[in-house]
Amino acid sequence: MATSAVLLLDRDGTLVSWEEMFVACVADACRQAGVTTPAPEVVLAFDFWEQLLADRLVVDGCRVTVDSDAIPHRYLSRYGRPIPGSVPAMVALAAAGVVTALVSSWTGTQATRTLVDSWGIGDTFALLLTSDDLTVTGTLTAVERKRLLLELALRDLDPALPRWLVGDSASDIEAGHQVGATTVGVLTGNGAREFAPGSRVRPDHLVASLREVPDLMRSR
Repeated sequence: MATSAVLLLDRDGTLVSWEEMFVACVADACRQAGVTTPAPEVVLAFDFWEQLLADRLVVDGCRVTVDSDAIPHRYLSRYGRPIPGSVPAMVALAAAGVVTALVSSWTGTQATRTLVDSWGIGDTFALLLTSDDLTVTGTLTAVERKRLLLELALRDLDPALPRWLVGDSASDIEAGHQVGATTVGVLTGNGAREFAPGSRVRPDHLVASLREVPDLMRSR
């Protein structure tokens, strides 16, 4: 089948559900700190994640430290789960001739390869990149990091093909616009919060999940 388009696909919250690996990681960190792990709904709240990233996470009065960049390396292959409908969506996209680059601004290139291979869809990705593959040093914003990774992916893909980006965050969408992609926001992962009515960044299309993307692309 002829190649029809390039798809730049986000990983966490778009293809992969990260909740189980994050809960497992926090449970291990709390166990090491000697404190009781909070309930999953507490762990999965956005403010809990923000505290973890800022290294100011306190549980039962005890400081708990988690290396967020190590989470995908240590937990993704074991605890990453496909968002419902994402695996058949990837099969359908490949069958339609869509060339897909899986691009995550978090870490875990090898763990991601292991994961998608275990789901039987490893060969649906022409490229797979994470921040492990960036050589830029210094502090980057989320949009800058994503854009650099998208540009890195696009160097190896046909520039004449229409390009699409699918993601669950405002930074995904902003970076997608910057590289000239038609952007699709999904309401899985962080999407319901990031793309709520009145949000600053709006994707060109908004769908419930990756499951709907093959039909959307076929209709354009």
